[in-house]
Amino acid sequence: MKTSSTALPNSLGRILPLSRQKRQAVVTVALIFGDILAISLAFWLAYYFRFTLLPYYAPFEAEGYRYLVIALIPVWLLIFWVFQLYNPNILFGGLQEYSRALYAISFSIVAVMVVGFLSRDVLFFSRGWLMFSWMLALILVISSRFIFRRLVYIARQHGHMLSPTLLVGANTEGRALADQLRDARNSGLYITGFVDDLLPAGTVVSNGYHVIGCLEDLESLIARNQIEQVIIAPTALSRDQLLNIYRTFNPHPEVTLRLSSGLFEVLNTGLRVKELAFVPLIEVNQVRITGFDAFLKSATDYILTCISLVFLLPIFFILAL
Repeated sequence: MKTSSTALPNSLGRILPLSRQKRQAVVTVALIFGDILAISLAFWLAYYFRFTLLPYYAPFEAEGYRYLVIALIPVWLLIFWVFQLYNPNILFGGLQEYSRALYAISFSIVAVMVVGFLSRDVLFFSRGWLMFSWMLALILVISSRFIFRRLVYIARQHGHMLSPTLLVGANTEGRALADQLRDARNSGLYITGFVDDLLPAGTVVSNGYHVIGCLEDLESLIARNQIEQVIIAPTALSRDQLLNIYRTFNPHPEVTLRLSSGLFEVLNTGLRVKELAFVPLIEVNQVRITGFDAFLKSATDYILTCISLVFLLPIFFILAL
């Protein structure tokens, strides 16, 4: 058995002393608050555009719209939760969060339209107001989440909102993983070091990261460094070693196990896991957007362009003069 070194000096020195649950709670509350502001502002601006800038007959009074909005906001938040817009595995990476926001808002608008149609004798609201609400909610909700993501990136650059992480396997794949994940701003990880059975503790592996122990020390290293994520390079371990790590740490509620695909440099189109005969297989998603996703993207592009032109045309006119 190789002797393990102590934890890296100041390995948690740059990390905000909040547990994973507390960090997730802070993020969730902030996102909910931002969504409430964005949705409320979208409804209010839609009312302003529909009844002030473009006034025409509508039998429903302002008081009714106020109560309607108060009832709709918690329903929309529930729909956002169903679409996993508060799931930490969806947030702060790639376009999945934005696409889910688009789906959730569109679904919410359709739900309001269906309820309005079924109860049209009791509940009546302007279709123009509803369309303005949809377009503005798309812009404001996605923009607020874009801004919040940038704030999280800034916090990560200053050592906050990071998840202490161990890399298992210091071979070529493990080193490539360290090079790819060392940007804490995008990864949200604070890599404390490598665990490897072939290199002695203290060996510098990549970008200043050291081997801090062997596989037998993994459990104590996790406890000592308050590790939240263990990322494994499968090519560095045997099948028995992988199974042993899985059996030991998969039931652990505080530790997340992640396995590298081994080809992350080329598999940048997104992956989907499908089970065939009880065997989970990884499927590479298509690069090109097709089907309903393509339709929604085109519709969103045209709608946002038309809205932007309304505000930009006066500026273009002044520039032309």
